[in-house]
Amino acid sequence: MKKFLLICVNYKSDEALRLFLESVHRAAECVKDLIQVDVKVADNSKDNVGYLGGARRELLQIDTKILDTYDYLAISNVDLEMDESFFKNLLDVPTQSVGWIAPSILSRLEQKDRNPKILHRQSKRHMQIAKLIYIHPLIYRMYISLVYNRRKSQTRYDQQFIYAGHGSFMLFTCPSVIRKCISKFTPFLFCEEHFFAEELRAQDLKVIYTPKLVIYDSDHISTSAMPSKQYCRYNREAIQFIIKNYLS
Repeated sequence: MKKFLLICVNYKSDEALRLFLESVHRAAECVKDLIQVDVKVADNSKDNVGYLGGARRELLQIDTKILDTYDYLAISNVDLEMDESFFKNLLDVPTQSVGWIAPSILSRLEQKDRNPKILHRQSKRHMQIAKLIYIHPLIYRMYISLVYNRRKSQTRYDQQFIYAGHGSFMLFTCPSVIRKCISKFTPFLFCEEHFFAEELRAQDLKVIYTPKLVIYDSDHISTSAMPSKQYCRYNREAIQFIIKNYLS
Protein backbone atom coordinates (compact mmCIF):
# COMPACT_ATOMS: atom_id res chain seq x y z
CA MET A 1 0.00 0.00 0.00
CA LYS A 2 1.22 3.47 -0.91
CA LYS A 3 1.37 6.17 1.77
CA PHE A 4 0.46 9.82 1.18
CA LEU A 5 1.05 12.67 3.64
CA LEU A 6 -0.69 16.03 3.17
CA ILE A 7 0.41 19.10 5.13
CA CYS A 8 -2.04 21.94 4.52
CA VAL A 9 -1.31 25.41 5.82
CA ASN A 10 -4.22 27.32 7.31
CA TYR A 11 -4.42 31.00 8.23
CA LYS A 12 -7.80 31.99 9.68
CA SER A 13 -9.66 30.07 6.98
CA ASP A 14 -11.39 27.35 8.98
CA GLU A 15 -14.41 26.99 6.68
CA ALA A 16 -12.21 26.62 3.60
CA LEU A 17 -10.10 24.09 5.54
CA ARG A 18 -13.19 22.06 6.43
CA LEU A 19 -14.39 21.92 2.85
CA PHE A 20 -10.93 21.02 1.55
CA LEU A 21 -10.49 18.19 4.04
CA GLU A 22 -13.92 16.84 3.17
CA SER A 23 -12.89 16.65 -0.49
CA VAL A 24 -9.62 14.93 0.44
CA HIS A 25 -11.57 12.39 2.49
CA ARG A 26 -13.93 11.67 -0.42
CA ALA A 27 -11.01 11.13 -2.79
CA ALA A 28 -9.20 8.93 -0.26
CA GLU A 29 -12.27 6.74 0.20
CA CYS A 30 -12.07 5.80 -3.48
CA VAL A 31 -8.67 4.16 -2.95
CA LYS A 32 -8.79 3.18 0.72
CA ASP A 33 -7.37 -0.27 -0.03
CA LEU A 34 -4.54 1.12 -2.17
CA ILE A 35 -3.36 4.39 -0.59
CA GLN A 36 -3.15 5.41 3.06
CA VAL A 37 -3.84 9.15 3.24
CA ASP A 38 -2.72 11.06 6.35
CA VAL A 39 -3.35 14.76 6.91
CA LYS A 40 -1.65 17.30 9.15
CA VAL A 41 -2.84 20.89 9.48
CA ALA A 42 -0.22 23.58 9.97
CA ASP A 43 -2.28 26.27 11.69
CA ASN A 44 -0.76 29.73 11.30
CA SER A 45 -3.80 31.53 12.75
CA LYS A 46 -2.16 32.43 16.08
CA ASP A 47 1.48 32.54 15.00
CA ASN A 48 1.80 33.26 11.29
CA VAL A 49 5.24 32.11 10.18
CA GLY A 50 4.43 32.12 6.47
CA TYR A 51 3.43 29.42 4.03
CA LEU A 52 6.54 27.25 4.01
CA GLY A 53 7.28 28.33 7.56
CA GLY A 54 4.05 26.68 8.70
CA ALA A 55 4.69 23.58 6.60
CA ARG A 56 8.27 23.38 7.91
CA ARG A 57 7.16 23.63 11.52
CA GLU A 58 4.79 20.70 11.02
CA LEU A 59 7.20 18.66 8.90
CA LEU A 60 10.10 18.89 11.33
CA GLN A 61 7.94 17.49 14.12
CA ILE A 62 7.67 14.19 12.25
CA ASP A 63 10.29 11.59 13.06
CA THR A 64 12.61 11.00 10.09
CA LYS A 65 12.03 7.23 10.15
CA ILE A 66 8.27 7.75 10.01
CA LEU A 67 8.55 10.31 7.20
CA ASP A 68 10.67 7.88 5.19
CA THR A 69 7.75 5.44 5.07
CA TYR A 70 5.72 7.84 2.92
CA ASP A 71 5.76 7.64 -0.87
CA TYR A 72 4.24 11.09 -1.34
CA LEU A 73 4.32 14.41 0.51
CA ALA A 74 2.01 17.28 -0.45
CA ILE A 75 2.19 20.85 0.85
CA SER A 76 -0.87 22.95 0.12
CA ASN A 77 -3.10 25.91 0.81
CA VAL A 78 -6.64 25.27 2.07
CA ASP A 79 -8.75 27.25 -0.43
CA LEU A 80 -8.83 24.16 -2.62
CA GLU A 81 -10.96 21.17 -3.50
CA MET A 82 -9.60 17.79 -4.53
CA ASP A 83 -11.31 15.92 -7.36
CA GLU A 84 -12.59 12.50 -6.32
CA SER A 85 -10.43 10.83 -8.97
CA PHE A 86 -7.21 12.37 -7.66
CA PHE A 87 -5.70 9.44 -5.77
CA LYS A 88 -6.98 6.86 -8.24
CA ASN A 89 -5.22 8.67 -11.09
CA LEU A 90 -2.11 9.28 -8.99
CA LEU A 91 -1.35 5.57 -9.06
CA ASP A 92 -0.84 5.78 -12.83
CA VAL A 93 1.66 8.67 -12.77
CA PRO A 94 5.28 7.65 -13.47
CA THR A 95 7.67 8.49 -10.64
CA GLN A 96 11.05 7.31 -11.91
CA SER A 97 13.51 10.24 -11.61
CA VAL A 98 10.54 12.46 -10.67
CA GLY A 99 10.61 14.54 -7.51
CA TRP A 100 7.53 16.72 -8.02
CA ILE A 101 4.18 15.91 -9.60
CA ALA A 102 2.32 19.07 -10.62
CA PRO A 103 -1.45 18.50 -10.98
CA SER A 104 -3.97 20.52 -12.91
CA ILE A 105 -5.01 23.37 -10.58
CA LEU A 106 -8.20 24.83 -12.02
CA SER A 107 -8.94 28.39 -10.96
CA ARG A 108 -12.66 28.91 -10.49
CA LEU A 109 -12.25 32.68 -10.66
CA GLU A 110 -10.03 32.90 -13.73
CA GLN A 111 -11.35 29.76 -15.45
CA LYS A 112 -7.91 28.44 -16.29
CA ASP A 113 -5.31 25.92 -15.19
CA ARG A 114 -2.59 27.42 -12.99
CA ASN A 115 -0.24 24.67 -14.14
CA PRO A 116 2.18 24.32 -15.69
CA LYS A 117 3.33 27.30 -13.65
CA ILE A 118 6.81 27.65 -15.18
CA LEU A 119 7.78 25.65 -18.25
CA HIS A 120 11.48 26.51 -18.37
CA ARG A 121 14.14 27.72 -15.93
CA GLN A 122 14.18 31.51 -15.82
CA SER A 123 17.31 33.58 -16.17
CA LYS A 124 18.69 36.05 -13.64
CA ARG A 125 17.69 38.91 -15.96
CA HIS A 126 14.13 37.59 -16.18
CA MET A 127 13.85 37.46 -12.39
CA GLN A 128 15.31 40.94 -12.02
CA ILE A 129 12.66 42.28 -14.41
CA ALA A 130 9.96 40.38 -12.48
CA LYS A 131 11.18 42.05 -9.30
CA LEU A 132 10.58 45.48 -10.85
CA ILE A 133 6.85 44.73 -11.05
CA TYR A 134 6.72 44.79 -7.25
CA ILE A 135 8.69 47.99 -6.65
CA HIS A 136 5.43 49.84 -5.95
CA PRO A 137 1.80 48.69 -5.62
CA LEU A 138 0.79 51.07 -8.45
CA ILE A 139 3.18 49.36 -10.87
CA TYR A 140 1.89 45.96 -9.80
CA ARG A 141 -1.73 47.04 -10.34
CA MET A 142 -0.84 48.35 -13.78
CA TYR A 143 0.79 45.03 -14.64
CA ILE A 144 -2.32 43.12 -13.52
CA SER A 145 -4.61 45.41 -15.51
CA LEU A 146 -2.57 45.78 -18.70
CA VAL A 147 -0.85 42.38 -18.95
CA TYR A 148 -2.10 39.64 -16.65
CA ASN A 149 -5.86 40.21 -17.02
CA ARG A 150 -5.58 40.44 -20.81
CA ARG A 151 -4.35 36.90 -21.15
CA LYS A 152 -7.69 35.60 -22.37
CA SER A 153 -6.64 32.26 -23.77
CA GLN A 154 -4.49 29.52 -22.35
CA THR A 155 -2.60 26.80 -24.14
CA ARG A 156 -3.65 23.31 -23.09
CA TYR A 157 -0.72 21.09 -22.21
CA ASP A 158 -0.38 17.34 -22.17
CA GLN A 159 1.62 15.50 -19.52
CA GLN A 160 5.21 16.70 -19.76
CA PHE A 161 8.31 17.65 -17.81
CA ILE A 162 8.41 21.29 -16.69
CA TYR A 163 10.58 23.53 -14.51
CA ALA A 164 8.11 24.15 -11.67
CA GLY A 165 4.49 23.67 -10.67
CA HIS A 166 2.18 26.10 -8.89
CA GLY A 167 2.80 26.56 -5.17
CA SER A 168 -0.79 26.26 -3.95
CA PHE A 169 -0.59 22.45 -4.12
CA MET A 170 2.86 20.88 -4.40
CA LEU A 171 3.11 17.09 -4.51
CA PHE A 172 6.53 15.53 -3.98
CA THR A 173 7.74 11.94 -4.30
CA CYS A 174 10.79 12.52 -2.09
CA PRO A 175 9.66 13.50 1.43
CA SER A 176 13.16 13.15 2.95
CA VAL A 177 14.67 15.51 0.34
CA ILE A 178 12.00 18.11 1.09
CA ARG A 179 12.57 17.81 4.83
CA LYS A 180 16.31 18.35 4.39
CA CYS A 181 16.00 21.43 2.20
CA ILE A 182 12.91 23.22 3.51
CA SER A 183 14.77 25.07 6.28
CA LYS A 184 16.88 26.86 3.66
CA PHE A 185 13.84 28.86 2.55
CA THR A 186 13.71 32.10 4.53
CA PRO A 187 11.15 34.36 2.73
CA PHE A 188 7.76 34.73 4.37
CA LEU A 189 5.82 34.09 1.15
CA PHE A 190 6.16 33.57 -2.61
CA CYS A 191 8.71 31.93 -4.93
CA GLU A 192 8.27 28.57 -3.26
CA GLU A 193 8.01 27.13 -6.77
CA HIS A 194 11.45 28.38 -7.80
CA PHE A 195 12.97 27.21 -4.53
CA PHE A 196 11.79 23.61 -4.78
CA ALA A 197 12.52 23.48 -8.52
CA GLU A 198 16.13 24.46 -7.84
CA GLU A 199 16.56 22.10 -4.90
CA LEU A 200 15.16 19.15 -6.87
CA ARG A 201 17.25 20.11 -9.89
CA ALA A 202 20.35 19.83 -7.69
CA GLN A 203 19.28 16.26 -6.86
CA ASP A 204 18.72 15.39 -10.56
CA LEU A 205 14.98 15.04 -9.91
CA LYS A 206 12.41 16.19 -12.45
CA VAL A 207 9.07 17.97 -12.27
CA ILE A 208 6.20 16.46 -14.25
CA TYR A 209 2.92 18.17 -15.08
CA THR A 210 0.02 15.71 -15.04
CA PRO A 211 -3.37 17.19 -16.05
CA LYS A 212 -5.35 14.08 -15.13
CA LEU A 213 -4.73 14.93 -11.47
CA VAL A 214 -7.23 17.69 -10.71
CA ILE A 215 -7.36 20.26 -7.91
CA TYR A 216 -9.88 23.13 -7.88
CA ASP A 217 -8.66 26.51 -6.60
CA SER A 218 -10.91 29.09 -4.94
CA ASP A 219 -8.16 31.70 -5.36
CA HIS A 220 -5.97 33.45 -2.81
CA ILE A 221 -8.16 33.34 0.28
CA SER A 222 -5.34 34.67 2.49
CA THR A 223 -3.21 36.81 0.17
CA SER A 224 -6.24 38.65 -1.23
CA ALA A 225 -6.69 40.37 2.13
CA MET A 226 -3.03 41.33 2.41
CA PRO A 227 -2.18 45.06 2.17
CA SER A 228 -0.71 45.83 -1.25
CA LYS A 229 2.56 47.28 0.09
CA GLN A 230 3.14 44.16 2.16
CA TYR A 231 2.26 41.92 -0.79
CA CYS A 232 4.80 43.66 -2.99
CA ARG A 233 7.50 43.62 -0.32
CA TYR A 234 7.14 39.88 0.25
CA ASN A 235 7.39 39.28 -3.50
CA ARG A 236 10.51 41.45 -3.83
CA GLU A 237 12.19 39.70 -0.91
CA ALA A 238 11.36 36.25 -2.27
CA ILE A 239 12.62 37.04 -5.77
CA GLN A 240 15.84 38.47 -4.37
CA PHE A 241 16.30 35.29 -2.32
CA ILE A 242 16.08 33.18 -5.49
CA ILE A 243 18.46 35.46 -7.42
CA LYS A 244 21.04 35.48 -4.63
CA ASN A 245 20.99 31.79 -3.85
CA TYR A 246 20.40 30.16 -7.23
CA LEU A 247 21.04 32.61 -10.08
CA SER A 248 24.12 34.56 -9.03
